[in-house]
Amino acid sequence: MNTILIHNVEGLPLYATIEGSRGELRCRTQQHHGYPALNDKLLCGIVTRSEIQHAVSDSKLSDFIADQNLFTIDTNCSIRDAANHLISYDLQQVPLVSPTNAKKLSVSSSSTISCDDGMLQTERTKSALF
Repeated sequence: MNTILIHNVEGLPLYATIEGSRGELRCRTQQHHGYPALNDKLLCGIVTRSEIQHAVSDSKLSDFIADQNLFTIDTNCSIRDAANHLISYDLQQVPLVSPTNAKKLSVSSSSTISCDDGMLQTERTKSALF
């Protein structure tokens, strides 16, 4: 996975209010299904656009990830292994985290990695080095 990472992951501050997060998302040109919740540039969880849209305005992102069982994949994992993890755990998105630099973060989705005639194809993966 390390070889296909592209920069520009868009995270949200862990302790931001929902209203503040909504405002920030309105200003962004790219819309995503989920966003990394970051504390001091470290991944703490994933919050979805739907959770943000339907939440009480004065709640915080941290409220949504308090009980979250975060599953990540090592950025050194092969594309084939990453695809197998997505399938076996029935996940649509998964954060990729570098084992040597926890601030190097990426998010991959099932649409990013697809199987075509037994060959794995990559469409896009976004990452950032904070």
